[in-house]
Amino acid sequence: MLLCGVLVAHAQTQESKWGLGVYPSSLSFYALDSIDRGSLTDAANYEPGVRFSIARYLNASFDLGLDGTLAVIRHPSGESNNENEKLHRDNFYDGNIFLKYKLNNGYFFGKKSFFAPFLKAGVGPNKYAADSLSGVFVPLGAGLSIRLGKSAFLTAETNYKYGASNSPNYLHHSIGVNINLGTTGRNIRLRKKPADSDRDGVPDFTDKCPDLEGDALTGGCPDADNDGILDDMDKCPNTKGYANLGGCLDRDNDGLSDVDDRCPDAFGEADNDGCPTGGGTISVVNDADKDKIPDEMDKCPNTKGTFTANGCPDGDGDGIADKEDKCPAKYGKVEYNGCPYDAAGMERLAKGFDPTKEPTKRVVTKTVPSTSTTLATPVADNSGLSVTSVSRTEIVNAEFDYCAYFDEFRSEFEQGILFDSGSAALTGSTQKVLNRLAKFIKKCGQRSVLIKAHTDNVGNEAKNQKLSEQRAEAVKNYLVGKGADANLLQSVGYGSMQPIAPNDTPENKAKNRRVELEIR
Repeated sequence: MLLCGVLVAHAQTQESKWGLGVYPSSLSFYALDSIDRGSLTDAANYEPGVRFSIARYLNASFDLGLDGTLAVIRHPSGESNNENEKLHRDNFYDGNIFLKYKLNNGYFFGKKSFFAPFLKAGVGPNKYAADSLSGVFVPLGAGLSIRLGKSAFLTAETNYKYGASNSPNYLHHSIGVNINLGTTGRNIRLRKKPADSDRDGVPDFTDKCPDLEGDALTGGCPDADNDGILDDMDKCPNTKGYANLGGCLDRDNDGLSDVDDRCPDAFGEADNDGCPTGGGTISVVNDADKDKIPDEMDKCPNTKGTFTANGCPDGDGDGIADKEDKCPAKYGKVEYNGCPYDAAGMERLAKGFDPTKEPTKRVVTKTVPSTSTTLATPVADNSGLSVTSVSRTEIVNAEFDYCAYFDEFRSEFEQGILFDSGSAALTGSTQKVLNRLAKFIKKCGQRSVLIKAHTDNVGNEAKNQKLSEQRAEAVKNYLVGKGADANLLQSVGYGSMQPIAPNDTPENKAKNRRVELEIR
């Protein structure tokens, strides 16, 4: 009646690996002895007890666990108690390690089946409290359960405990509640997010500045210009710069940051504080637009501009003034009048052409007069074609602008890199993408890459944070190993704080196990 009246759903799951159970029980050493002590249905043959259990999920088919039982039973020796004319009673203990085989493993029943019978087997010791001897028994059992909630299950089972050494054979029936530890991970809203006092998206347990709004790239501390360098360590806190230059820029590309360069707009030697040899600081007397370019050298004296554009505005930073730039919003080249490609290339881009393959050579066909024979009039050959000249093909190396390619087609490189669950290992397909990215970083040398890593919500947040940092470092180290400059790479882990899909299915969780690449 106990077994037939109870239904079962599985206990531990892949997301909630531990389960605890408490089971009121009944034990009997006499129920199997139908000649002297009655039958299986005689309640007088059973004694009360309680069983405790802890189990660990191994895979879809098996759980491993420990059982322990305390009961008050009649001593099997039949020793009488003269005071109440009943058999002597004694405390009895047993414990065992067990392996549980779940039938709702996808072979017999579906993994999410409401009905989930199971089988158990194990081995362990038992002992009477008043007896100095201990025995060894082998439990063989079966059971069923019913789901009471998201992580609670009502479970019933029966065990035949075979006495292997110094132990009698006995029956053990139990029914009770099993509780899973953790959540099922079916929805990210089921798990309480870690505390974030300053609401900057960086949990307090990893936030170096928990009371100041910051960014994960700087450990949660303020970074006004968003260049990944703490404001109190940034020499140029309001200018988005490079880490190797203390957070500043280097307008003249002479290797000294603008704040350390006495001549920030003129290429100079480090030994001369960044000024041209024999020169000193540039004396700025008249500078109406305050762009640090003297009016006598400024082609746009009343409009703030850049040194490379002769004092005129240059929105895309390609060194060509906007008024002379045919592509003022796109980084370009002087020979293309400020566009990344020539007129034909820009027309193809406007029509949706995507040059995903890097051009390395171009074929130029030139027609020259024949040197072997000069023909006054066309002569027809046997094929009927008129031959007046011969052609030859020349292969000419083409210059390829890697930085312009970065700017124009960065979406090709910024696609997410996915990882297996709990892993920071790069796959073969991912390595092919990073090989090409490393080549462009090395060839360009003027674009930095921010590596942002994320996880799904399986596991606790501290482990997810560490895993995301490991994934970011794995990508960074691979790029450096392929020749990319480490100073142009910054990595940061966000844990599971920024999912792009609900963590409700394996497919959506896979989307959240990602690394995003942001080209700057």
